[in-house]
Amino acid sequence: MAITKQIITTYAEMAQFLEDSGFFDSVVYDSEDTGSIACKDEDGNTVFAIVPQGTAARWYGYADASNGVYEQIAGVACTAYSTAKGLMFVNTGAGSGAACVVSKTNNGAYCVLLPADYKIAGQSDYANAKQKVIAWGDAAPFDRTVVSGVAFSSVSGWSFTPYVWNQTVFSPIPTQSAYGTPSYFADAFFLPISQFRSETVFTVGQVKYVTDGFVALKDA
Repeated sequence: MAITKQIITTYAEMAQFLEDSGFFDSVVYDSEDTGSIACKDEDGNTVFAIVPQGTAARWYGYADASNGVYEQIAGVACTAYSTAKGLMFVNTGAGSGAACVVSKTNNGAYCVLLPADYKIAGQSDYANAKQKVIAWGDAAPFDRTVVSGVAFSSVSGWSFTPYVWNQTVFSPIPTQSAYGTPSYFADAFFLPISQFRSETVFTVGQVKYVTDGFVALKDA
């Protein structure tokens, strides 16, 4: 499958992009009322959603019909990518926000990585910037965070420069599964060490990936 890229500026564009991706069983866009977008699995469960909050938006991932997590960001505007293995949304909100990724786990469950922090601005220990992660079927507590562990080569005020290496290391992204049930993104990875620190498509072993420089999503 070819990687599809689209600049999203409105909720209608986002809803159409999600529908066209074919990654969900159905996409419900409430254009007449709240403007919310709900992405559902084959059983009709909402696994990913975007809900307007004034000029902002809450991006949601779910563990079951009653439990989920969200991050409120500046809106819906972003650069969206669709691959054979999921979706990536880059520069969601203001500044250099971390990417949102929707994919599936090693168990075949929908999973969502939410941009809970900035990737190149914030605080002196930013190398451990947090992101929220959740998969359908996860166990409580649902608000666990994960970190990419990126090393930075220089720090000047609030500006950070990440290392660009001569090799790329793929680090698993775990979810909060029940004890004894390993769960992680099957096709998305953190890049604590990478040759790519900007938004791009790259190939390793004849497999294509799209990245924002910190997380990579596989194509095929």
